[in-house]
Amino acid sequence: PPAQRVRERGRERERERRRKVRLTFEQQFKVEVEALKAFKDGIVSDPLGSMSDWIDAHPHCNWTGVSCDPTTSYVAGITLVQKQLQGKLSAFLGNLSQLQVIDLSSNSVFGHIPPELGNCSQLVQLSLFDNSLSGPVPAELGNLQ
Repeated sequence: PPAQRVRERGRERERERRRKVRLTFEQQFKVEVEALKAFKDGIVSDPLGSMSDWIDAHPHCNWTGVSCDPTTSYVAGITLVQKQLQGKLSAFLGNLSQLQVIDLSSNSVFGHIPPELGNCSQLVQLSLFDNSLSGPVPAELGNLQ
């Protein structure tokens, strides 16, 4: 009967929508892990071993200094204050779409602030004082909240 076909098509559409949402979440999860790994790769010295647990064997939401939204599991914050980290900020941090906080105060971060951080549309706190950064603050950060 036609009513049954309509219901069945509706169920098929709902299953397809859920599959796409699941794929989107899995894709975003991979993007976030890769962005965090790229950030770690930019750190040339970690004498306190603060990032030693940033490995695939541990869920990224349990990595030291990483906080995630409890509902979505998206990365919400990176807080590594006074960890004696030396290195550059990775442009890939701009792929953390739900990132709200970056606090790398009192380290030895050098180089420039990547303009890609302007892609972090939820970013409300960027604390980079007491580092060795150079260059202007990117105009792209003016688009943030």
